[in-house]
Amino acid sequence: MSEERPLDLRSLANVDSPDAVRSALREFRRRALTRYIWVGIGVAALIVAAFLYPPERSLVARIETADERALVGYSVEVGAATWTLLRVADLGDSLGLEWLVWPAGAGGRLSFPTVAFAGVSSDGGGEGTLVPFEVEPPADGTLEGTIRTPGSGPEPFVLDLRHLGVPARYWEP
Repeated sequence: MSEERPLDLRSLANVDSPDAVRSALREFRRRALTRYIWVGIGVAALIVAAFLYPPERSLVARIETADERALVGYSVEVGAATWTLLRVADLGDSLGLEWLVWPAGAGGRLSFPTVAFAGVSSDGGGEGTLVPFEVEPPADGTLEGTIRTPGSGPEPFVLDLRHLGVPARYWEP
């Protein structure tokens, strides 16, 4: 920025010289253009940043918007809760499993079991809770997991995706 004070346009009302008006108008246009260019560069930078660094989506959102999804509907009762496998989604390099957890019996606050696949565990947090998992695709279509109910040790179980109707292309290379 220059140290020159801006010309007061009101003082031009008493000047008959077109050169003074032309000079003041030229200075005004130059400053306005400079501001518009910087604002445009700032807006363009924000738009580019939004495309280069999109916000992370939740695992549930990634499962629900995946190109390849299989609706399963497999249920298992564990302790005081029913776990229903709703969807299996192909997330590219991994599989997304979306479980719905709700109390198996009627009434009362219940402690839900913890389910783990390959070291990734999740607790059902309340009635009608969606519990997502992201796991590596199994080589043979079977996932090994553990269920830990309150007051007991881990119980292993096997989830065979082939028998649940999940297409083999989800785990085959």
